[in-house]
Amino acid sequence: MQINIGAKVRTADGRDLGLVERVLLDWEEQRVTHFVVGHGPLPQSILVPVQVIAQAQRERLSLGIAYGEASTLPRYTPRDDNARQGPYVELATDTAVICPDGLVGTVDEVAFDPTNQGFSGVVVHGPTLDEPVLVPLDWIASASRRSVRLIVDRMAVVAATQSAQGSVYP
Repeated sequence: MQINIGAKVRTADGRDLGLVERVLLDWEEQRVTHFVVGHGPLPQSILVPVQVIAQAQRERLSLGIAYGEASTLPRYTPRDDNARQGPYVELATDTAVICPDGLVGTVDEVAFDPTNQGFSGVVVHGPTLDEPVLVPLDWIASASRRSVRLIVDRMAVVAATQSAQGSVYP
């Protein structure tokens, strides 16, 4: 399952809550823990725990809680990458994806298993790619708010756009 950073978020009672701005990962556990949701009716972005997601689709998250309960979720506070506590990583559309031989693009989507919240990779887009490509977790050496660093070179990522392995869109 891939979730677009920018996907719409709707509550159980059918109200729009906003858009996914960021995805928070526990890097050590390799699990998605929260979605940062903003650009909606609430005055500040909120942290939506993955456990309250009732249904996940590429362009939409449906919550299992009503708007009233969602409005009481913790507010999101951006953290300086250098002051990060614990193994947590935030990914957003401005997170660079970098190969040993240079920049390949930026994060567009996050791939995970909604049943166990397991993180499985990122979808990357960029000017050197013909189309977005799924970069699997085993290609990722490290991740931070600013960058996802890969162990493969740019040619491997470009080649993945032309193979079934990297195919993102049917």
